[in-house]
Amino acid sequence: MALAFKTSDFKFTNSEGADSLKQTVSFPHHVNQAETAIQSFQFDFVVADRNIDKVQVSAFKLGTNGNNVDVEVRVNYADRLHDDEYNATVRVLVIADMQ
Repeated sequence: MALAFKTSDFKFTNSEGADSLKQTVSFPHHVNQAETAIQSFQFDFVVADRNIDKVQVSAFKLGTNGNNVDVEVRVNYADRLHDDEYNATVRVLVIADMQ
């Protein structure tokens, strides 16, 4: 049993309100178990400064398959009307228990 750590960046471009992205993170050996943790996040409205109503970030392990861990990140960055585009980057740490 060995622990391995990998980071993965999820980039959201011209998103509006709630959005999600999925990625597969690969490890060199079979993954027995895995967990995720948010390392950092950055949000920026595309056009102008707005009154912020919501900032939400979450990361989930969807499952493991051999050497791979499937991860989903969900974000929500919105003003009061939820109608302005934003860009965001979320860095996720994936911790894997490998054989």
